[in-house]
Amino acid sequence: MASRLVLTSWLNQMVNLSKKAKTQRVAATADKLDTKQKILAAAETEFMTRGYDGSRMQAIADRAGLNKAMLHYHFRSKDELFEQIFRDKASLLFPKAHEGLRAHTNFIEFTCGFVDMYLALLNQHPYLPFYMLQVATANAVLFSQVAADFPVKFVRAFTAAAKAGQIRDHDPQQFLLSLVGMCMWPFIGKNMIQHNLGLSDAVFATLLEQRAAEVKRYVVLLLTPEARAATRKKS
Repeated sequence: MASRLVLTSWLNQMVNLSKKAKTQRVAATADKLDTKQKILAAAETEFMTRGYDGSRMQAIADRAGLNKAMLHYHFRSKDELFEQIFRDKASLLFPKAHEGLRAHTNFIEFTCGFVDMYLALLNQHPYLPFYMLQVATANAVLFSQVAADFPVKFVRAFTAAAKAGQIRDHDPQQFLLSLVGMCMWPFIGKNMIQHNLGLSDAVFATLLEQRAAEVKRYVVLLLTPEARAATRKKS
């Protein structure tokens, strides 16, 4: 009887120790993730404030409230930090874009949906075009990896839709360049646009809110086959 009580007590202690260890591991993992998110948030601010070239790991550590050793524990270099931020943000766009491209039955509807999704992302993360420009200029391989050949697949889908008579036959590469430019340019050229057009922050914000509808109008006008376009005008 006594030995059974001792065994039961020992087992209870082991269970309690196991629970405590698990709780500590969960807490340590949460702290680690929290620290990593602090670093990423600080890096985003630093990159946007000073640009990639002007940003320093020490400044990022200071913004995150960490010492430089802790920063290097999570991210070995500024390049690694920048790449992680870009991958995180791009993952909000390209997987959904690929899914829409695979599932679409109407290319114009797909393209308008892509415009809605892309501009919603840019409105939520207005600094993203600067990241994309930096990556496209300095690390085209990374951009290709993250995009997973979406531009190539878009061009193929455009060509197929044109051959099927769903859309007008234009140069698909020129169309893609124009589409991306119409979406990105207001965010890249914000300061210049506001200054030259004399727009307040409130007016410019409204312009951005209306941008998706405007770009989609161009898409429909440019891609709708002539016969359908003529029928729409008559009706």
